[in-house]
Amino acid sequence: MADPRCVAVCCYLMRDVAWNRCSRCRTEYGCLGFGSTAELVHFNGLIPASMLGEPLPLNLWPNLWKAIEPEAEASLRGESTPVRLLIAALGLKRLQSPAPPPNPDG
Repeated sequence: MADPRCVAVCCYLMRDVAWNRCSRCRTEYGCLGFGSTAELVHFNGLIPASMLGEPLPLNLWPNLWKAIEPEAEASLRGESTPVRLLIAALGLKRLQSPAPPPNPDG
């Protein structure tokens, strides 16, 4: 179940961001990976201070959206990422993805 493109994973069992999938990870949990360090930093920046240190919201896992908000399922059919799911879970306006860092060699 390893995903070499991920730098971290939103872990359903630990309700936290983990660096690797745990041995108990299952497809039905819908644990999504962060595609880049920038995406992980963006995700962490969206978490309200009142939620820091608390378990992540249940609706960060796409396979749980249907049970939590059945009418929202259609809007989540596109590419789900931890950042997009957190924005939707918190009811925030959709933000643009952070710009990639400049290439110092370029």
